[in-house]
Order: sequence, then structure tokens, then C-alpha cells
Amino acid sequence: MNNPLNIVERFDEITAPWLTSALRKGGLLGNVTVDSVDITEIGLSSGFVSELARLTPHYGEGGEGAPTTLIAKLPSLDPATEALATSLHLYERESRFYQEIGPEAGMRTLTCYYSAMDLAQTRHVMLLQDPGPVGLHGTSPECTVDEARRALVALAGMHAKWWESDRLKETSWLGSGDSNSLVVAYPRKFRAGWDAVKERFAGRLPEGIEDVGDRYGRSLAEMMRRNSTSPLTLVHGDFRPENLYFDSDGDDVTAVTWQLVGRWHGAIDVAQLIPYALSTEERRANEERLLHTYLDALLDKGVHNYSYDQLVEHYRLGLLRSLAIFVIGDENLDLEVSEGEIWNTRRVSSLQAIIDWNCVDLLPEVE
Repeated sequence: MNNPLNIVERFDEITAPWLTSALRKGGLLGNVTVDSVDITEIGLSSGFVSELARLTPHYGEGGEGAPTTLIAKLPSLDPATEALATSLHLYERESRFYQEIGPEAGMRTLTCYYSAMDLAQTRHVMLLQDPGPVGLHGTSPECTVDEARRALVALAGMHAKWWESDRLKETSWLGSGDSNSLVVAYPRKFRAGWDAVKERFAGRLPEGIEDVGDRYGRSLAEMMRRNSTSPLTLVHGDFRPENLYFDSDGDDVTAVTWQLVGRWHGAIDVAQLIPYALSTEERRANEERLLHTYLDALLDKGVHNYSYDQLVEHYRLGLLRSLAIFVIGDENLDLEVSEGEIWNTRRVSSLQAIIDWNCVDLLPEVE
């Protein structure tokens, strides 16, 4: 699947011959050819560090069983965004996830038809299954309480499968608290962006969050290590509603955008979902019940010796980690489009959970 010589850098480079070659390298088509291809750029995506387009191939004779549409994913054309993603190994991580883990992740993921990367030149391309309209929320950052429950049950299936897995310890490309590049990059990028966030959202941030952020910036490396203590599992890393598709005919949930996939406490994903998925009022009314739903699903799937008190501690650590994702990703959010402002409003409201759970008490006193 990995052929650096067959990497396009712009959507207008996706020609019928290129697509034919890529799909054949991915094990599709056989002797069938793509005669032509229609390309529609999707615009702002849940994967904000990537460019997305929907491809509609037109096949020659014998192409009836080939994908009717698929998604092409390329690095951002914005130099600053591309540099951020490259420095954090986001493109590499997602490519390797689909190549090495995706089909056996433990929850539904998209089929990857083709993936190629050239790390020396920071070039990457993926051709993915088009998730289509299966419960698609578009760019809405919200979902219902029942959908949040379904997502947590599906998530617990993946977490249980990889719980304390020796294989994860051998997978060096996963994000983790013992990754030197992340432990160095995250605190530096957080501190560089925190003052700008406070200025940009002056008057909108929850009361008390500025003190939390100030202290968190001084201890972020230590907090990352706390999120990397046993028990660890495979985490999505950006488990927000925009990255989930809900099957309207059942409980299946498909997760997309695996650029932050890593080896952390499973509650990192839980702490990303609940505050983003629900309004503050809905979250407060349903949060503990949803946490128990996740824990019960973990236990049902074979996880042992993990208590509700442990889950709460890891959930609170995960809420603090979501502040880092907020700040580091802030400069890449395009507020010139309506979807950017919709997501922006929910990002701000999600921070209230950090205050509600008194997460500041987890932070060490660091001068």
C-alpha cells in the first residue's frame, strides 16, 4: 500500500490513470480502468489539518463492483498548518493506523483503499471509503444523549480489545506520554498559543479557566506522563461528534480522522466526547450515567480491576488534556466559514467541564 512514487500533492493531479494505478496498488480493480473522475472539494473538514475531496470515478467495462465514490485526503495547503501537522506526526500517524491497525481496531473504521507517504518530503495521500449519509451530522459538533451512549459503548469495545496490550508497547509511531517529540512539542506549542487564546476569547471563557490554563502550561509535560500510566489502551485521540458517523439502522458507530491516535488512558476519548457532544446542561444531567455506561461496557467486554473512581480520575485528566488540544489547534480553525464558528462555540462551552470537575486540583504547583 505504501508507494512514495505514486503520491499526488493537489487534487487537480488526481487523473483517471493515477486513480487506476492507486486503486490497483490497493488491491482493487484488477484489469478494470478508471476512464474519468469527478472531483468535489469538501471544504472545512473534521480533520482540520487536511484537505478533503470526494471522488466519483467512472469505470470502464467490468467496474460495477468498484467504489462509486471515495474520499481523497491530502495534507493542508496552508504552510503553517502543514508544518504543525508534520511536527506532531499527524499525517504519518493516520497513514500508519490505516495500514497497520485499522481493520482490527475493535470499532468500525473506514476502509482505506490506498495510502502512501514520503516522510522525507512530508508528502501523504490516502483514498478512503466514503462514509456517505449514515447518520451524518455534517459539521455539527453536537449529538443526542442516546448517540453519545452508542458512541461510548462502541468506544469501550475498542478500548477493551487493546487494554494493556503488549502490541501497543511495540508500536512506536503511536502518540504517547513517553514519546519525546510529543512531550517536547505539546508544552511548547501550548505556551505559545495560550496567551493568544485568552485574548481571542476574552469574555467568553468559563470563569476560572484562565488560572487552570496558566498552571497547566507550566506542568503539561508532567500531566502528559500522568495520562500515560497503566492501564493504557488504543485511543482515537479526537473522539468528537464531527469525527463520528451513526448508523441510522443500528448501533454501529464509525470513527474517522485518526491523526491523534495513541496509547493513553481510555478516558481521554470519553473526556473528548461528552463535553463536545452535549450542551452544558445536558452534560451535567447525563454525565455520570454516561460514565457508568462506558465503564459497564468495558467490564462486559472483559476488562478487570478498573473502578469508577479510577475512571473519574482519568476522565478529569482527559478534560485537562482537551484544553491542550483546544489551544494547539486554535490557530488552524477557520472562523471565516459558518462551520468554524459553530465548532468554536462548542469548544468554548466544553471547557466548563474542567471547572465543574475541579480539575485544577490535579495540577502540581509549578513556578
